[in-house]
Amino acid sequence: MKWKIAPWVFVAILLGVAFYAHFARRAQSPPQTRAIACADVAQGCAFDFRGQAAQVRFSRPPSAMQSFALTVKAPGARAVAVDFQMPDMDMGENRYVLKQVQPGVFTAENVVLPVCAHGGVSWAANLRVDEATYTLPFSVR
Repeated sequence: MKWKIAPWVFVAILLGVAFYAHFARRAQSPPQTRAIACADVAQGCAFDFRGQAAQVRFSRPPSAMQSFALTVKAPGARAVAVDFQMPDMDMGENRYVLKQVQPGVFTAENVVLPVCAHGGVSWAANLRVDEATYTLPFSVR
């Protein structure tokens, strides 16, 4: 009797391991991040959102501890948030949820970059537009 059940137990264990490996891998893989290339964040940076032209724009060139406004135009978007990070440096929590001011237009006033104690000037704005994630590298003065 033991030998009749053993193959089924073995198959059940293999299926369990395969099921766990599949879902554990999916849970660990981060969402795909798209890079936004931009020469001047104050002039505006174009990107593609769901096949439509979108734009992110800073009200002025950013610098540490100087507030600026950030506007994202993304037709059809429901929610936009942004956080700012420096490469290889923890800059703490600095997330801003942009307010929708008209359909597809979101803004955050008084955005402030923290001061980097090491004098770093390279930053990245990590935009989340609905379920899509974008990274916009920029430098401060």
